[in-house]
Amino acid sequence: MTSAVGSSTSSASTQKATSASTTSALGSLSGSFDMMLKLLVAQMQNQDPTAPQDANEMTKQLVSFTGVEQQISTNSKLDQLITLQNGSGTTPLLNYIGKTVAFDSAQLPLQQGAASFNYTLPQAASTVQISVMDSTGKVVFADNGDPAKGAHLIEWNGKNAAGTQLADGFYKINITAKDSSGKDLTVSAVPRGQVTAVETDSSGKAVLSIGGLQISADTVKGIYEKTNTNHDSNAAA
Repeated sequence: MTSAVGSSTSSASTQKATSASTTSALGSLSGSFDMMLKLLVAQMQNQDPTAPQDANEMTKQLVSFTGVEQQISTNSKLDQLITLQNGSGTTPLLNYIGKTVAFDSAQLPLQQGAASFNYTLPQAASTVQISVMDSTGKVVFADNGDPAKGAHLIEWNGKNAAGTQLADGFYKINITAKDSSGKDLTVSAVPRGQVTAVETDSSGKAVLSIGGLQISADTVKGIYEKTNTNHDSNAAA
């Protein structure tokens, strides 16, 4: 997974660098084109009508002039090809579609009435409190987490304390863990979700869409064919 993400990022960087280099070269050629045009016009305007410039020399200049013009046209077409290639940057990400991924985000996607996330404790805790909040900050799910050291997976069935199935969308996770002395332990949640599409964001970058939540492929922490449930609770505050 890591190598695939790295390859995609490297490819995008190379495309950007190539595009920038081509644009710079195009600017240089355009400058030469303008200069040659000015010199040619000035030469024709100032030549002696009784002793015109040698036709062979004029032909050579016109050939050079045409060559620069063709180079500018070639560079323009190259830029267009690079733009099209960048637009197809979604291709390396297509294998993510349908997969469940763990990713860095403050948002937890509830998809088809289910959501999951994992957390990791750096050491054993005395208590672990987990809560999920809606967009208004209201707690819609709460439970006690496993206090053992290491990684733990939490699966939520999308229901509140009253047993009402909540709407699919994005929620926030809060986890509080304390050691035996009551000191807070550093712990963060890593949400999971199923990739539903590969899209292009406002900057033109290819991103993964998880039910409408766009994430960069470099935030993916794991890829899973199917989430394995080790915890399923319906408790709520």
